[in-house]
Amino acid sequence: MLGYGFEPEVGDPLQLVVEGAGRGFGARLHATPPGGPPASPRTVYRHVTHAIRHAPEGGITYEAFCATADCGAESGPHAEQEAAQDWALRHTGRIGHDLFRRVVTDHAKATRAE
Repeated sequence: MLGYGFEPEVGDPLQLVVEGAGRGFGARLHATPPGGPPASPRTVYRHVTHAIRHAPEGGITYEAFCATADCGAESGPHAEQEAAQDWALRHTGRIGHDLFRRVVTDHAKATRAE
């Protein structure tokens, strides 16, 4: 449901409503209700430049996954890179598997570039 109490059919006129006041920015698709006002033929676009950067408050996690077929072993998330690497070295020593996939995850924050 799009909020007008009906589902649009193929060929129904649609109107894109862009909301951007304050902190958030989003776009919603609204159907013009039957018998309602027609969608505006004029559209105004506002292009705003944003930048994305590492967010230190989110932290960074390190993980290692055994890439040997049918193994599925993993280190789990760690705050320190050495912990994930130590797990991989122990896994190699115990099991003999020597191929790993390493994943580093950080958090990023998008802000308006002004």
